[in-house]
Amino acid sequence: PFLHLVAAMPDTMADRFAFGPSLGLAICLLAIVVWVSELVVKYPIPARKFTYRALAGFALFLFVCTWQRNQVWKNNLTLFSADLPKLENCAKAHEFYADAIFEQYRITGDKKLVSEVIEHYQRSIEISELSYYSHLKLGSNYADFGFPEKGIELLSSAVRLFPEKSDPNF
Repeated sequence: PFLHLVAAMPDTMADRFAFGPSLGLAICLLAIVVWVSELVVKYPIPARKFTYRALAGFALFLFVCTWQRNQVWKNNLTLFSADLPKLENCAKAHEFYADAIFEQYRITGDKKLVSEVIEHYQRSIEISELSYYSHLKLGSNYADFGFPEKGIELLSSAVRLFPEKSDPNF
């Protein structure tokens, strides 16, 4: 909440920070199941059957959601491409996706990927001018893509934006 309400940050929320709230939610759900089970014992058998079926259906729904989510963890490219539609205005998500595409470019040498890499690094910079690594990576990748003038221009702007950093100068 702090990053959304008080200070904007061009970053994603790491999964490890979701553990505490997830554990709290699991404890709350377990408390509700225990409370409902205690109520069901007091009522006739049809109400019990309905409650158990509803709980089983809910558990099955959660299992299916988890199973589907696990499919995107195949590699970084599938993970970031699956999350990008939900994180369209997240600078770090675009940077990570561009990193994954650039890795594919390095492996395959497919020139068709160049425009997509550039597009997502540029989108990251558009979202937040504080996207330091997007400046750095896109600036240095421009030279790999055959556009050294653009790289020099972008890294020069990074020198102005991040005067305390030495990497853009290097």
